[in-house]
Amino acid sequence: MARRRFKLFRGLRLQYNLLVRVVVLGVVGWLGYNLYEASLKPVRVGIFFPTSGPAALEGRVARDSVLLALKELENSVGLLHRPVDVITVNPGLQADMRIAQMRSLLEEEGADVVFACLTAACLRELEPVANASNGLIVYPFADIGLDGGSHTMTTGSLPNQLLLPPMGWAAERFGKRFYLVASDSLYGRVASEVVRHEVKRLEGEVVGEIFLDQDFSDGTNAANELLRAAPDVVLNVVVGDANVALYKALHAAGAGNGQIPTLFFNNAGRLGFESIGWEAVAGNFSVSFYDADNRTEVNRQFIKAFKRQFGNSAMPGPWSESAYASVMVWASAVKRARSTNATAVEAQIEGTVVEVPSGRLEIARGSHYPVRQPLVAEISSSGVIATVWRAETAVEPHNNAIAMPRADWDRFLDDLYRSWGDNWEKPGR
Repeated sequence: MARRRFKLFRGLRLQYNLLVRVVVLGVVGWLGYNLYEASLKPVRVGIFFPTSGPAALEGRVARDSVLLALKELENSVGLLHRPVDVITVNPGLQADMRIAQMRSLLEEEGADVVFACLTAACLRELEPVANASNGLIVYPFADIGLDGGSHTMTTGSLPNQLLLPPMGWAAERFGKRFYLVASDSLYGRVASEVVRHEVKRLEGEVVGEIFLDQDFSDGTNAANELLRAAPDVVLNVVVGDANVALYKALHAAGAGNGQIPTLFFNNAGRLGFESIGWEAVAGNFSVSFYDADNRTEVNRQFIKAFKRQFGNSAMPGPWSESAYASVMVWASAVKRARSTNATAVEAQIEGTVVEVPSGRLEIARGSHYPVRQPLVAEISSSGVIATVWRAETAVEPHNNAIAMPRADWDRFLDDLYRSWGDNWEKPGR
């Protein structure tokens, strides 16, 4: 009787083990199939930069550099062994159109990430869309900060990194009478407040400022006003074609060759200066975070790829490098997350460290902004842009309370938004 019971139990155990094996093999097969299916699913990448209008040059630079980085990524290590699908959108002129386009990219097209915007205003109007759609926007350029940065990542800079250190250098070299030339934009208005606070700290003087619309085309009056003010140095935070008219007029008035030196903060590098004319910008200075002459292996490979893509005479500038680097930082966070899901990637952004063409780029702890080391390069009439100064150390991003308390900034931004008809851009821009 005992022997029969033993045989019965042994038979049941064998059937149980067989069932377990079948279930395990089924689960493994199901997981394997799903992993295989996921590996075939493309990574959907949106590109959202203007390629027409006043900022078309900067937009094309950003678009082409992101595309180059994605191409290099696919040709080298790849991204989670998945192909990459790119959806390119030329943003509309009106805010409501841009919001609808971004919503379509994230919700209908299923973009895992969108590399977007040339301005802080664009980013600010689209961030709520990314929040609502649980998407991710990567912004490669200068931002104002003053917000949480939820569902966004910036690889550019904040005002305390881009504006302040070079202003100290300029005050020592040229003097403390400053003149601000800015786009009449969210960033331009914030920059004005930051500049005024810093000039006061430097015991200097703001002798004038002018805000230029994107359709600004006759630089004569603005040039004459600037010359009458006789500043020691001009701080220029203009984005777009407005610089062309102003600096051609200044050159025509005999103010070329750096007689009144300008620090260009938001510039596309060689392409931007070529559009103005080398003679008109010679003797002035480019402020950025990228020295194309640095000899790191990452930069060497970047320049090699850039020339292969755009021609042997082409050289990348600050906007090219920043857009290219933004893809590298995002891809690093994707690999750490082992997913392209926006929430998973966002959780990995803080503390990301990547070797990019400009050097070591680290996203600061507690933020979605990078640590940055600004430099100043002198522009020659022959097109050479040579670094003459670099900050001694990298600068942490200060998201709040530069120039005034956060509560005052909130009131300032709210007043500006309301004065522009509940919009982050001035009406008519």
